Amino acid sequence: MIHLQVIILVSGAHVTSDPQPPVLYEGSRLTLSCDVRAGSHLSYTWFHNRQEVTSLPTSPLNPRLLLGNTLIVENVTAEHAGNYYCIARTMLMDRRFSSSSEVNIKVKAHLSVPQISFTISKEGSSYRCNVTCRSSRGTPPVTFRLLLDNVEVGSEVSGESLVAWFPVPVVPGQDMGVLLCRVENDAQLLTSEPLTLEVVPVGGSVTVDIEYLYRFDSKMSAARLQCHLSFGTFPSFSWSLNGSLLFGCCEGSTSHALADAGRTLLLAEITPENSGYYRCRTKDSYDNASAWVESEPVLVQITEVTMATIEVIAIVFCCFLMLTLAGGVACVTRMLRNPRECVQSSQQPEPRDPQLHIWERRFSDNFCIIRPPLPLSEVTSGTALKRLDSCSADNDVSCVDSDLQNQTLEITI
Repeated sequence: MIHLQVIILVSGAHVTSDPQPPVLYEGSRLTLSCDVRAGSHLSYTWFHNRQEVTSLPTSPLNPRLLLGNTLIVENVTAEHAGNYYCIARTMLMDRRFSSSSEVNIKVKAHLSVPQISFTISKEGSSYRCNVTCRSSRGTPPVTFRLLLDNVEVGSEVSGESLVAWFPVPVVPGQDMGVLLCRVENDAQLLTSEPLTLEVVPVGGSVTVDIEYLYRFDSKMSAARLQCHLSFGTFPSFSWSLNGSLLFGCCEGSTSHALADAGRTLLLAEITPENSGYYRCRTKDSYDNASAWVESEPVLVQITEVTMATIEVIAIVFCCFLMLTLAGGVACVTRMLRNPRECVQSSQQPEPRDPQLHIWERRFSDNFCIIRPPLPLSEVTSGTALKRLDSCSADNDVSCVDSDLQNQTLEITI
């Protein structure tokens, strides 16, 4: 019997995608199909950015599924974006194949919750806040909207970045309302945390805290001065030493450095040249005409401070531990050197079983039998007192019953 097979040569390979157009967000499902205009007995090979897609776990498209002429990618990420194409071959005639054109797959990142902040500047006699809305993650284009007390006061479409700015008039010292920033795209709408639009002028008292820093050998090496003010939203700081301003202390200086927007002054070393009285002063950074508020002077100088280092503490602890162990060993040695005194009963033993008597003798040869304490009535009885008198007359202390020696008679009149 002769079996005949009709083989249709492959032609017209092309890629179709789901979704269409091939633009999707992270976490979505991507399905690509390699379709042909004609052909039978076909096999398919997929390529991503000119690299063959295989079923190996090291494939850049994990997790994925190759099924016939279909490539499926579950939970796509940014790594799955790029150009795809397929090659369809006739299995019985490997030299006959058809290659599709490339299809570009775009994967969008989800937006993050926007952050809102503002700065202030003075323009003539008025003041203006520059409000910033920013998302740290996402794919443009996005639309930002600014709301003041739930009323939209501005909107901006950002096609290339994830930040937008909005000018808002403001009066220092007044509560202007609550700001909200919203960002949206074709799939998400997110709102920032509320922010009160209020600029508090610098005022109140200014104080300076000083902290000395020491080296491992307990020698003073540096100092840190921090300026604290009672209130003020946008303060500007300045420092002085013995009445002279420290200009440009952070530019090429090895002995001074500023941190925390000038709020903190670091002295890398304390020498006679930089010792003296330091002051901190502050004012509104947005108004050059505002008055300075100055702190009381604080003295910075080299002082000899005796500090208990870790080594000293360790030596003291070891000495204490050795003394404790020596005392414990002495007590144990003294207890072992003192013989045990087994107290004999002054009363005649009652007749007992012979086997029990032999067992007690063997036990008493190796151990000390201590009788239970006498009751107070027996201690105060005439018999016990007579035994004490007889022992005292013979100067024989050993005859005194141990439990009687340990009894304390308290008589209250």
